Amino acid sequence: MLLIWAVPLFGLLLILAAFYNKLTPLTVSQKFNNQPAGEIQGSFSVGQTFYSPYPGLNSIDVLLATYQKQISGQVTFNLTEGPPDGTKLASISFDAASVEDNRFRSMEFPSLDESAGKTYFFSLEAPASRPGNAITAWTDSHNPYPEGMAYLGGNPVENDLAFVAYFQPSPWQLADIYLDRLARGKPGLWGNKAFYAVISLLYLALLGTFLAVFLRKAMGEGQEWRPRK
Repeated sequence: MLLIWAVPLFGLLLILAAFYNKLTPLTVSQKFNNQPAGEIQGSFSVGQTFYSPYPGLNSIDVLLATYQKQISGQVTFNLTEGPPDGTKLASISFDAASVEDNRFRSMEFPSLDESAGKTYFFSLEAPASRPGNAITAWTDSHNPYPEGMAYLGGNPVENDLAFVAYFQPSPWQLADIYLDRLARGKPGLWGNKAFYAVISLLYLALLGTFLAVFLRKAMGEGQEWRPRK
């Protein structure tokens, strides 16, 4: 009986593990880099547009550099929806002295639950910084990210900043993403994500029923009680 109970449970654990490995982490990234964007100081800012395929956008890492110097001054990260002049969604300030040379720096903000299917723009500016005392961001001149472009000094260029965008959708959104991936490109009924949702619910219902019956029998429920002689 224990073996019969363990087999479907083990199968469920395998399915959940496969789901988790297939879905996480949810990111959009462009990590190629071959030249610095230039000193972020005065009126010179750097930025990047990117497409968000998932809900729950909550963090962006940007590859920064200090020219192997000890830099000081305040830097501000801004996130807007749509083009660079869109609605500002987040603004994060940090000290340039905390930037590590040639390392990604994480910018975390409240999760954007409705970020799927939208275009965003992030930028870095340091208006109080001066030449020789300013950080920079790494870019790649080969335009490796076709779904967005870099902005240097407010002007769009063919370069792309090196960045990683992270997403943390809700469990229901995560399930919908997986079902969509599972059904994508398959013919007929196999291409309908509702089919996989029904199959999963049926499996869980059968497993729950089986466990309930097993536990009831294991605990001796339903047996006739007789007094000891």
